[in-house]
Amino acid sequence: MGELKNAYISDRTFFNSINKYVQGIMSGEHEIYAKDKKVQKHFNGFAENLGNSGTELTWDDWWTNLFVDAGVFGKSFTELIPNKRGNSIVDLDHVDAEYIDYAKDTNNNVSVDKYQKNIGYFQIIPYGYPITSSKDRNTLPPGIMPPTGGGSWTYIPRERLSQVKLYTIGDGFYPIGLIEPAYQCGVRKLNMENAMSNAFWRFGFPIMQAQMGDINHQPNPQQIKDMLDKMKDINSNRGISMPWYNKLSVIEPSNTLTNMQEPLIYFENQQITAAGIPKSFATSSPGDAESFASLEFKSYFFKLALMDMVNRVVSGVRQTVFRPICRLEGFKEVPTMKWNITSLDHLEKKAKRLAQYVRSGALTSDPALQENIKRSEGLLP
Repeated sequence: MGELKNAYISDRTFFNSINKYVQGIMSGEHEIYAKDKKVQKHFNGFAENLGNSGTELTWDDWWTNLFVDAGVFGKSFTELIPNKRGNSIVDLDHVDAEYIDYAKDTNNNVSVDKYQKNIGYFQIIPYGYPITSSKDRNTLPPGIMPPTGGGSWTYIPRERLSQVKLYTIGDGFYPIGLIEPAYQCGVRKLNMENAMSNAFWRFGFPIMQAQMGDINHQPNPQQIKDMLDKMKDINSNRGISMPWYNKLSVIEPSNTLTNMQEPLIYFENQQITAAGIPKSFATSSPGDAESFASLEFKSYFFKLALMDMVNRVVSGVRQTVFRPICRLEGFKEVPTMKWNITSLDHLEKKAKRLAQYVRSGALTSDPALQENIKRSEGLLP
C-alpha cells in the first residue's frame, strides 16, 4: 500500500489524473435522497453534524477522501463511531487504507464467516510502538492470529469499519484502483527521469576546453592550474586574457540526449491510458492541444468514467455505511445519493439557453415562467 501512496504523491501524472477525477466528481451537485421524509431528515442532519461528535471531518471532506483513496488504493475505509450505548452511529472517521489489513488465521488466510465475508480488520501502525499487550490479544475472535512484524495494532470488527471498493477481481478481497495497472510504468518513468536529469547535468551543457602551449611553449603545472581557475570563473567574467599560444574551444552537448524523451512520453501515455482520462486533462500541457470535437468526444467518455466511479463508491457507501445506520435507527429504507456531473457539452448548451432566455425577455416577464426556468436550470438554491 505504501508504494501506491508514494506513487500518487511523487508522480505528477498519477497525482493530476486522480485529482481530476475527484475534482470533476465533487464539483457536481450531490445530495442525499430518500422517499421516506423521516429518513431524509435524519441523514440530512447526520451530514450537517458530521465531525461534531469526535473528528473534524466535514461531509464533503469525507466524500473527497473516499474518492481519493478509491483511486489510489482501490478501496477506502471509514470507521463507524457509535454513541456510548452503541444503539446509534453518531460520527464517521476516515481511516488510512495503508495501515489496514484483514484479520487472518494461522495459515495467513483471510478469516471469513459462513457467508464468506471477512470477520474483521487490523489497523497496524508500524512506528516502533510496543505491540499490543497479551490481554488485548485474548479479546480476538477464535482462530484469528495477531499480526506479526512489530508495531502496535488494533482489532476492528467488520461492523465497525466500512470498506468501499472500486474495482474487484477474483474473490474481491483485494480491489484495485487507478494506479495499480500502470504502477510499473510509473516506476520506470521516474527512474528514467532521474537518469535523464543526471545525464543532462553531465553531458547536456557545453564544456569548455583549453589547449595550452605549443612546441616552443610548454606549460608548467601552475600555468595549467591558473588556466583552469580562469575557466571556472568565466561565468562571472565575460572575458579572459591569455597568451596567443593558448586556445579555448567548446565541446557541444550530444544530440542523443533528446532521444531519451521518447520513452518518457511512452510511459506517461500508458499511465494516462490506465487512468482512462483525456491526455490534456492529465498533463494540463499546452503542447497536448486537441480539436474541440475530439476533446468533446473524450470529455463525454470521461464523464462516463466519473459516473462509473460515483456509482461504485455510492453503492459501497449505501451497503456499508447507510445500511448499518438504518438498521440501528429502525429505518426500512436505505437512502441513496443523487449525483449530477456536468460535462463541457452540457455547460456550453446551458450557457446558450440562458443567453436565449435573456434575449427573449423570458427571465424578466412572467414571474411563474421565470421561476420555472430557474428551477429547471438549477439556478434556485
